Amino acid sequence: MKLCDFCGNPKETKDTCPHCGKFMLFVTAHMIFTPDKKGAPMVELRLTDKYLIIRGASGAEVAGGAAAGAAFGVLGIVGAAVVDSARSKCYSYYELREIQKLIYPYFPQKQKSKTAAKLIFADGSDVALNFDTGGLLYSVKNAAIFAETMAKVGIPVEDGTGRNYPVWCERPAVTAETYAVRLCPSAAQFVKAHKNNIVVPAIGSTGYQQPAPAPAVPTQPVYQQPAPAPGVPTQPVYQQPAPAPAVPPQPVYQQPAPAPAAPIYDPNALPSPPPVEVPVQVVNVALSPSAPVSAPEPVAAPANSADSINFAQPVQEQKFCSQCGTLHIGEAVFCRNCGHRM
Repeated sequence: MKLCDFCGNPKETKDTCPHCGKFMLFVTAHMIFTPDKKGAPMVELRLTDKYLIIRGASGAEVAGGAAAGAAFGVLGIVGAAVVDSARSKCYSYYELREIQKLIYPYFPQKQKSKTAAKLIFADGSDVALNFDTGGLLYSVKNAAIFAETMAKVGIPVEDGTGRNYPVWCERPAVTAETYAVRLCPSAAQFVKAHKNNIVVPAIGSTGYQQPAPAPAVPTQPVYQQPAPAPGVPTQPVYQQPAPAPAVPPQPVYQQPAPAPAAPIYDPNALPSPPPVEVPVQVVNVALSPSAPVSAPEPVAAPANSADSINFAQPVQEQKFCSQCGTLHIGEAVFCRNCGHRM
């Protein structure tokens, strides 16, 4: 089975590769990614229904391609052009979903002929193409067929007639180091890459789109108090105080019962004398009916004078307060403890 000359995989027919897609066009041009067109490299452009495949080419190769195109036509050159094994097989892949639109014809600076077009990519970056590799009529025809074929594969074509642009390329999508070696992410999955190929992110987000974010949860409407009329004093907004933090219950302190009050010492108060027991001596007197009754003889006092009472000594008057019970000696009129009248 014959292999695809560009990706290296088996292909179905001469003009169709299951990976690269159906080949629609082969053409050469100058690729311009600077404000002016100085030093713009020459490239081979192969357009399929999936990719724009670009290879850097030398002047001799471009001249040969132009001759082949003149002999077979721009579309017929797809089958007539054979990739020479002596040429570099490093191809750059641009997915059609990376391209936003094509402006044709494109008239930058002093350009007057309809040989130029401009690719606008998904992120707004751009690259200009000038199909001025043959005679004027042949170059205009190549540019027109390129625009027509881009429209067939689904790329919008914007008419640039009557407009003049200040520069060839305003926001370069590629550089001199990447224009002929880049592989878009989808092509990197099947192309048998050349040693010079580099895999780069898709231009913009059209080739490999990120999953859509989850729908945002609608927020609750926030009530906003209407602004007061001018000249009307605003009422203070009441804000409920924040609740006080919970305080753990404190142990209840019980005051001890007061000690019984000690009796007030009165130095003038005399203690009550202890009771004195007076011994009574019983005398048996024999009475005879005939004998006269005489007075009893006096009883002798005990030998210990401390146990006896001297009845001849006068006793000092004592009395108690009827209010508080304090003992008083003498003729006291008021209680010296509570002031009560005696």
